[in-house]
Amino acid sequence: MEIKRITRADTDNFIRLWKDVYHEGKYLSNDVPPKERLLRAIERVEKERIPNFVIYERDQLIASVEVFPGSMCGMNAEDADKTGVLGIMVSKNYRGLGIGRTLIETAIKDCHRFGYQTISLLVYKSNDTAISLYESIGFKYEEEGQIHHLPSGDVVTSQKMALPLRKHSRFIGRLIEFLKG
Repeated sequence: MEIKRITRADTDNFIRLWKDVYHEGKYLSNDVPPKERLLRAIERVEKERIPNFVIYERDQLIASVEVFPGSMCGMNAEDADKTGVLGIMVSKNYRGLGIGRTLIETAIKDCHRFGYQTISLLVYKSNDTAISLYESIGFKYEEEGQIHHLPSGDVVTSQKMALPLRKHSRFIGRLIEFLKG
C-alpha cells in the first residue's frame, strides 16, 4: 500500500471512492460535488500543502483523509484556520484493517507542520466503530451536531469531536520537515 499526498491526477479515483461510499447509504449525506469544484479544491491543497492524503492498493484508491482549514469548511471565526476539519473515507473491503488509523495519524503529523491548533470532525452518533477509533486516537466529544438524511433513508444525528494539538505544533512541524531534508 502506498500513502501519498492527493494530487489532481487522483481526482477520478477520488470521485469513484466517494461515490462508492456514498452509495452504501450509511456514511455520507452528500453526493460527490461537481468535478470542477473538486479540482479547484485539490489545486489549492497541492499549492498550500494542506494535509490531504490517499492510499492506493495497486492501482485502486482505497482510502482518503483530508484536514481542511476551517475557512474552507464554512467556519467564520477569526481563528477558523487554526482549526482543521477532518474527513475520511475507506473503501468497504478495506475497513477494519487499520487503514483509517494510519491515515489519521499521517494527517495529524502533517497538521502539526501546517500549524493547526485543533482538529475537529463530525461523525454520526450511530457510527460506533468510527467513534471508538477517534476516541482511541485522542478525540473528545464536544457537542451535538445536526440531523442528517442519509441515502439509505435513515435519519441520524452527528456529533462534533475535537483533538487539541500541542501548542508548539508549528515549530514541531518545521523541525520534522527540516529533518526530512
